[in-house]
Amino acid sequence: MNEPRPENWDPNDPLHITGFISRHRVEQVYIDNGSRVNVIYEQCLSQLPVEWKEYLQPPRQGSLVGFTGHRIRPTGTVKLPFTLVSHDKAKEIIRVLDFSVVNCTPEHNILLGRPTFFQLQAIPSTTHDVVKFNTSDGSTTIIATNPANRCNAQREAR
Repeated sequence: MNEPRPENWDPNDPLHITGFISRHRVEQVYIDNGSRVNVIYEQCLSQLPVEWKEYLQPPRQGSLVGFTGHRIRPTGTVKLPFTLVSHDKAKEIIRVLDFSVVNCTPEHNILLGRPTFFQLQAIPSTTHDVVKFNTSDGSTTIIATNPANRCNAQREAR
């Protein structure tokens, strides 16, 4: 694959990408093929514009269960417009996604689960450290970001 790898790339790192909620750049979006839900952490949601918090609904399911069996109860659910943008910024895809909102100390800002990749028709590859997805203009690639970049939601003009 001829795609450039992120700086300090390590094939053992989890797959993180950068996405957008509305026009707000969100780093540390963790790709989790084993998850059945999308998760946004309250810390990230609190940094988005106030109008998005108005869409917060009561949780629709009980506890979320992690791979170690630990449980956490979502504080709510929210629908947000999520955008994937190719590494060359030439192509993008936008979908409204359901997120479970949780209040805990995050290692990332958002967790995208398996149903999202089906909905986006995207293919994450930890081997190549990329996510491929289709747009109306053809297929494109997002290059993983360095997991050491602990950034939060920031307004950005694209």
